[in-house]
Amino acid sequence: MDAQIIKQNGDSFNFEDFGVIVKDFIVSSIPIEPQYGEVEGTDRRVDYGSTYGVRTIKVPFMVRARDYHDYPLLRDLLFEKVLDKESYYIRERRRAKQLAYAFVDLNEPAKMDESTNNKFIGGKIYKVRLQNTFELEQMVYDGEGELEFETTELPFAESIGTTADIDTGNLISYADLTVASHYDFWSTIGDTSFSSSSPVSYEGYDKSFLRVSVPSAPLGDNRRIRTRYNIHLIKGKEYKLSFIGATSDWLSSDFNYTGILRSNGTFTSRLSLDKIAVGSADISGYTKTVYKYTATFIHEDDTGEHALMIGTKQTSEKGAYFIVAEPSIKTGGIGIDDGLWGYGMGLLYDNESMSFTHNAKEKTPFRIYNAGNVPIHPFEQDLKMIITDVVGSDEMFQITNHSNGSRARVNVPLNSTDTVIYDGPDVTRNNLAFLRDTRKDFVELSPGWNTLEVYYCKSARVSFDFPFYYK
Repeated sequence: MDAQIIKQNGDSFNFEDFGVIVKDFIVSSIPIEPQYGEVEGTDRRVDYGSTYGVRTIKVPFMVRARDYHDYPLLRDLLFEKVLDKESYYIRERRRAKQLAYAFVDLNEPAKMDESTNNKFIGGKIYKVRLQNTFELEQMVYDGEGELEFETTELPFAESIGTTADIDTGNLISYADLTVASHYDFWSTIGDTSFSSSSPVSYEGYDKSFLRVSVPSAPLGDNRRIRTRYNIHLIKGKEYKLSFIGATSDWLSSDFNYTGILRSNGTFTSRLSLDKIAVGSADISGYTKTVYKYTATFIHEDDTGEHALMIGTKQTSEKGAYFIVAEPSIKTGGIGIDDGLWGYGMGLLYDNESMSFTHNAKEKTPFRIYNAGNVPIHPFEQDLKMIITDVVGSDEMFQITNHSNGSRARVNVPLNSTDTVIYDGPDVTRNNLAFLRDTRKDFVELSPGWNTLEVYYCKSARVSFDFPFYYK
């Protein structure tokens, strides 16, 4: 058994790393503190409700020094590690089974069975401060004591990761290219131009493609056909790109000029695409094979604004083009080895429950899943809601959570270039204070599924970022 301390500056340590053996990790239930009123002359009390009190966590431990001189050094090191005026996080570690030796060959030195090592229990942490003074009772080279922590801001456990770590929503807001206005979110590069093709069939669906082409004048051998879409990427995260596409016969390469661009137009990475045929398309009387292209990449550049570029080189033939449909860049999901998640955290293994970014449309509710068992209020817990790409907002904007009746209303119209962020009690538009232009109401999230809907607009992109909280 063991425990980990995580300071607010990011420094962390395990007790076992410096000779402290944790004997138990005892988490109390949360005390309920009721409030009552007395009614004079009656036996009845008035129940004014209740609140949660402070939770305690006890960690009995033993230290094992190398000799008598090492003992006070180990004691003082423990004081240094756990005594802090600032609160910090504590995390539980346990063995799956009793500590045991591994089987080894006759001439091989003894070693412990790795399957009996201490491991983290899920991804829950508690924000605490040491509550008690403690002494170590010495017995030869060993000493025993007990640390008692109490929760500081909230009595709940919270997840280390947030929904941003598992969000599988499409980073490309307007991936439905059957709508001509969605072309506005794509940029032409060089002398390319856009047009829509006739609907084509693949995998049993009829879809319209964005057609990217160049003027019919003679072209040079290195002329490229390219389009780009601006996206926000996070350093170190894994992303998955996919799109449906086809090219004219004259193109000398197959989307080999596809990659991620910096703001100055240079590549951060060129992407190698896999493809699989999914159907065919009749384009201007010619039957073309339609492929689904995919690539997985880790973003190694700095966090910030970048662009996806889909493009290809071509020969000197004129009139070349390619078509694109259903572009998608997604990240997240629950990683087995990322150390953020685990059993007992209420997570579901389906795509909808891990999608926290939605391209919401009028009269079309969408759902957000809160895997915790505690309601989330932006004044008490961490909750960020980001609203962008609003279309058709002429008077105001509103988002309503039908599951609990909460809502957030903006009293002025929004447009597609606005970014409105509800971050706890703070509201901004394009990084400027915006609370005065709202109704000063806020969306809350209930445990489990929450059904939300946008009003007073045709569509909007809505993203939620929050940790989960547990009793």
